[in-house]
Amino acid sequence: GVDAAAPPAKRKRTPQEYVPQRGSGPYAILMTLIKASRHPNYPGHMSKADIQREAQTHSHKSLTRADPGSYYTAWSSTGSMINKGLLTKKGCPARYALTATGEALAERLELV
Repeated sequence: GVDAAAPPAKRKRTPQEYVPQRGSGPYAILMTLIKASRHPNYPGHMSKADIQREAQTHSHKSLTRADPGSYYTAWSSTGSMINKGLLTKKGCPARYALTATGEALAERLELV
C-alpha cells in the first residue's frame, strides 16, 4: 500500500489591518477627508473632484491621470477602500465620506 501523506494543517490567518503607505492614493484620500471633516462648514461628505484636487498634495501619483501604459490612477483605490469599510459613497453625483473605521485610521496615520 501507498501511505497517503496527511495534508498539512492549515494555519488560521489573522486578518491584518489595512494601513495605506504615506504618499499613496488611499493615504491622500484619508488625509483629505479627515482634514475636511474638521472644517466648521463641512457638509459631511466631499465630491470626487474636490477630493482629487485637495488630495493631490498628499499623493506621489496622479489622482486624475494614469501612468503611461497603465489604466489605473491613485483614485482607482477608492473601490477597495469602500470594500474595506473605510469610505462610503452615496448619491448621484457621488459624495464620499469616511466611516468611523476610516476616521480612526486617518487619525492614527496623522500621528505617524
